[in-house]
Amino acid sequence: MKSLSRESRKATAPTRSAGTWTRRRAVAAAMAWRWASVMVSRSISVAVEPGAMALTVTPAGPTVIAVVPLPNIWVTANFKESQIGRMRPGDGVDLEVDAYSGFKLHGHVQSIQYGSGSRFSAFPAENATGNFVKIVQRVPVKIAIDGGLDPNRPLPLGLSVSPVVHFP
Repeated sequence: MKSLSRESRKATAPTRSAGTWTRRRAVAAAMAWRWASVMVSRSISVAVEPGAMALTVTPAGPTVIAVVPLPNIWVTANFKESQIGRMRPGDGVDLEVDAYSGFKLHGHVQSIQYGSGSRFSAFPAENATGNFVKIVQRVPVKIAIDGGLDPNRPLPLGLSVSPVVHFP
């Protein structure tokens, strides 16, 4: 065997034992696990109240999730401005769901919006033709559902209903 001189021994890299590498791999694995758990905790969204999820894919690509609270289900009905003259919060409402024939719900007027739908639109219609034509506006009315819900018949978002308001 050839012996190495003192200078050549200094130039060679020190060897590491198998235990050192094992410890380093364990520390690296623990750090990777911690990083992954932090990333998962940041990606989980927790709803503030129980409800059903409605997913929508936007044109740009991301998925938007809307949480509909289950205990407080309501319907937004767009009444003509001539139909809300006598309507007040608390008035009784019967609703017939178009998707289920004969399925009726009972509720009450919870609130009437303080403006028509065109005032809250991102792009309101600007009819500047020079002639005045009166266009009947629609006013959103929030109707809270008090009874008649069937757990076997879900009430998905966007269904059409026919409301009948009962004036006192």
